[in-house]
Amino acid sequence: MWRPRGKSLNERSYRILEGDPMLTDHVWEALVKSFASQMKSAFTASSFVKEIFTVGYPKLYSMIQNLLERISGDTNVKEVLPVITSKGKDQMVAAIEIFQTACLAPS
Repeated sequence: MWRPRGKSLNERSYRILEGDPMLTDHVWEALVKSFASQMKSAFTASSFVKEIFTVGYPKLYSMIQNLLERISGDTNVKEVLPVITSKGKDQMVAAIEIFQTACLAPS
């Protein structure tokens, strides 16, 4: 019978459930990079989307902040490292700064 090398499935599952910092760091890093890439693409590829996000920047910012707080609250588990670090939150907010700059720029 085939068995995976190394740790058993139960041990690996336990690491995931216990909040393996390496796993969550990798997932968060990939999510932030993808989000930043999509925001940059939206800013440069479509004038319509750029205009919507620029004019609606305050709402976009509020939505991102609410999303981050919701993720933090929903994943707040005793004795487990947080899923989202303050650095990760800052990176998410930085991904939409291009719209803030455009929103604040004089017309």
